[in-house]
Amino acid sequence: LQENSDSTQISNNIIDGGYNYGIYATFSAYLTISQNQITNTSNDGIILDYNCSSATIDSNTISSNGTFGIKFYRYNSSSTVTNNTITNNGSYGIFFYRNNNNVTIQNNTITNNGSYGIHLQNTNYNVTIQDNTIADNTTYGIDLADQSYGDVIGNLIYNNGEYGIRLYYVNYGDCEVRNNTIDGHTSYGLYWYSYNYSNHTLDATNNSITNNVTGIY
Repeated sequence: LQENSDSTQISNNIIDGGYNYGIYATFSAYLTISQNQITNTSNDGIILDYNCSSATIDSNTISSNGTFGIKFYRYNSSSTVTNNTITNNGSYGIFFYRNNNNVTIQNNTITNNGSYGIHLQNTNYNVTIQDNTIADNTTYGIDLADQSYGDVIGNLIYNNGEYGIRLYYVNYGDCEVRNNTIDGHTSYGLYWYSYNYSNHTLDATNNSITNNVTGIY
């Protein structure tokens, strides 16, 4: 449990079981969570609840938790999620709820989660999703929804149920989707819907989009 403190490191722990969360943080800056094994909690493996900034979540194994592998809840910023293995969690691999901005998700393996691999729900801005393997999640690989925006670059995305990448109701910024491999989805490889087409655009270049029912919509 980590609350109201700065420059704290949580590393090299085995956290197994528990009624609620593996690691919980709120109102914390420069928090490092690294090289932990977090399994079998009833709720989330890691949650940044409110107003955490400059957090580093690196090289953890997060698996078989009841709901989300990693959750950014509200008003967290300027953080990185790198080199983690996130698998077999009950719902989403990584979930951003609201107003989590300037976050990079890079070099993670996100597989076999019960719904989305990565899901951004409400007004999360300037999120970069890069060089991840996102595979065999039940519903979508990557979903940026409800006025969220960001860039999706260089990911391997395959066999995630209906959608490889869904960018839905995008607002407040443009999206770039490039150099991804997107394969084997039952509805769309890449789906784009903008809140305001005249102001917010999609740049989709150099992607390999194969074996999806619809390639790009």
